[in-house]
Amino acid sequence: MTPDGEGRLVFGRFDWPTDLTVGRLYQVLSDEHGLYRVVDDTGEDYMYPIWMFEHAFQQSLP
Repeated sequence: MTPDGEGRLVFGRFDWPTDLTVGRLYQVLSDEHGLYRVVDDTGEDYMYPIWMFEHAFQQSLP
């Protein structure tokens, strides 16, 4: 895994007021200043606070 968190998999913990689904698995595209950039349920990538997610895996994707 890169130091910026790229490739980390996380589960959404909150679904309001965002376009995230509780329990859905999201791939972290980057970790910037306490925010994860993930592709949300709209299909677009956005920045969300890290506390909105739980870590699923600690390894990189192939």
